[in-house]
This record gives sequence, structure tokens and C-alpha cells, in this order.
Amino acid sequence: MTLILSGTDGLSDIDGSAATPAVRGTDTNTGIFFGADIIGFAEGGAEVARFNADAQFVAAAGTASLPVITTTGDTNTGIFFPTADTIAFAEGGAEAMRIDSSGNVGIGTASPSSFYSEARNLVVGTGTGGQGMTIYAGTASQSRIMFADGTTGSDPYTGFVQYDHSSNALNFGTNGGTERARITSDGEFCINTTGIGSTKLRVYQNGNSNDNGYSGIDILKGSNNTTTAQVFQRFFTDAGNVGNGSITANGVAAATFTAYSDRRLKENIQDLPAQLDNICRLKPSEFDYIGYPEEHGHQIGFIAQDMQEVYPDVVAADKEGMLQIAGWSKTEARLVKAIQEQQALITALTARITALEAQNANNPSQGETP
Repeated sequence: MTLILSGTDGLSDIDGSAATPAVRGTDTNTGIFFGADIIGFAEGGAEVARFNADAQFVAAAGTASLPVITTTGDTNTGIFFPTADTIAFAEGGAEAMRIDSSGNVGIGTASPSSFYSEARNLVVGTGTGGQGMTIYAGTASQSRIMFADGTTGSDPYTGFVQYDHSSNALNFGTNGGTERARITSDGEFCINTTGIGSTKLRVYQNGNSNDNGYSGIDILKGSNNTTTAQVFQRFFTDAGNVGNGSITANGVAAATFTAYSDRRLKENIQDLPAQLDNICRLKPSEFDYIGYPEEHGHQIGFIAQDMQEVYPDVVAADKEGMLQIAGWSKTEARLVKAIQEQQALITALTARITALEAQNANNPSQGETP
């Protein structure tokens, strides 16, 4: 059969409704109906979609198992709208991702805004483990996560985290993309440098390049790690090769820190007053650390409370109130002063004994021959 339309008459002279569409087949409640600038689509007597007056295509919200936008042959995968102002994506009948009404993106979770309410989030997973996010870099490129503050220009970001494929390093930057820190492929953490040659702060471990067989922390001042202008501190894990400015952590205490002591840097220089009496009041002790006898071994030293009674200026408390002896340089100077006092006393006594012996030799007792 052929249907021919001519003139001004339409296919139907009625608009119809969802219950009785104007254009339908043998299923009388399924078809197309019309309104003011509206084309509607009905199934089973109910509207399921329409083109509205603003030329929008409007459909049912759908569900994860039956998304409203899908493809032939895989009808449980697609897009649906679970609540107002929310877009969700389904795979195999289960929600895989959503963008909520606040603009938060959740992958593997339906509540991305619950993690941090003051900003838009990208949340991966639900905290049960096994989730992750990968940013792919080319064989000779970098991949970045960038942070912007809304400024304009050709390069408006103010900070970044970057993986450098060529060096296998993870870099951190601020202030428009200036690199500030780096984790090298060897696991070294460097601040204000792109490598160990100009490291300001470097954390490294035995087995890395240029570690000289040590593990520790370097704080450097020079243009590279071999200059004499460096100021550094190292914590070695071996028993030997204790270098300048080092502390061993193997139960043997060794500290050889260097500090500026040039007279040209000092003023109000005075001789230290007598210290022998105070030094004699100190109480050298031997002890074990509670809970760590094997790790630290039997120790010899001072108790902070005892030291505080004699020299309070060398004892400090941490935020929990635990005392520590911090001013060893002051204590060393006082010890030297006490030794000098003691030596002066020994010298005076020696001179006196020598004089008495000479006097006795010149004035023998009766019956003795000089």
C-alpha cells in the first residue's frame, strides 16, 4: 500500500496523547503524539521520550541495569541519570562512574563529594583497595598533574607533579612550573635541584649512585657535593668511615659537627668563670633505655634532670615535656675550664712540694748528714 500526502492536510487531524498516540500501529498505545512544538513518544500508554519546544531530546532517567543511552547488543552499558543534576555511567549493569550535582567525579564510588566537601574531587575507588589511576606518558615525554589558580595567560598553572619518562623521576614544581623537588629513579629525595650535583637537601640510601656506600641525609651549601663550601649532616648505617658532620646509628655515638668559631664573628668575649665546683656536682651514670635494652645496649652518660640542676641552660624540653641535653658545646667548654683549673692547682701543688723537698734537703734533721 502507498500513502501519499498532498495539500495542507497532515497524516492525522488530531495531536493524540501518550495513551492514544496520533501515529500508531496495531499496538494502539504505542507511537507518536504531538503538542505545542512538541513531538512525544509513547510505549504502553506512557511517555518515554520527546523533542520539546527548545529542540531538546528528553528521555527517561534510566538505571544502571537499563541506561537510557546505550547501544545495540549491549543494553546494560551506557549513560543514565540517577538523581537531579547527576550523570552516571554504567558497565555491565553496574554503575562505574558519576558526576554529581557539585561537579565531583567519582570512579568506582557513587559518593565523591563525601571525601572533601569544600572542593571538586576526582575520587577513585571506595577505600576497599585495588583501585588506581594512570596518566600515560609517551616514550620520551612527561605526564603531569597541574594545579591552577584561575590566572590567565599561556601557562597559567602554579604547581605540578610530573613523571619524567626519560629519567624515570617524579618531579614537583611551584610558581608557574619551576621544579622544586625530585624523587630520582634511585629513590633519592632532592629539594631545589634536578640532581645530586647541586642538592640542598638529599635523602638517600646505600646502593644508590654516588652514595659512597652510605645511607643518610645531606644538607649542602656549595654548587656540587664535592665543594669545601658545603654544610652537611649524614646518618650512616655502617660502623666505619665516620665522616665530618656525621652521627652513626649503630649503637656507637660519633659526632664531629663543624661550626663557625672565627674571632671576627664574635664580640663581648670574656674568660669563662671557674667551673670546677660545678663539674664536680655532675653525676655521670650508666643505664639502659626502657623497652630498648638490646637496640641501644648498656649506656653511659648523664641524666637530664641531674644536668639541669647544675647547668639548666643546656637542657631543653620537647612538646611532650621530655627533657634532652642539647647544649653539649657549652658543657665541653666548661669541662675544659674545669680541667684548666685542676691543672693550675696541680701545678701549684707540684711547685710547693718541690720547694719543700728542696728546703728539707738544705736543712736536714739532727743526726742526718746534708
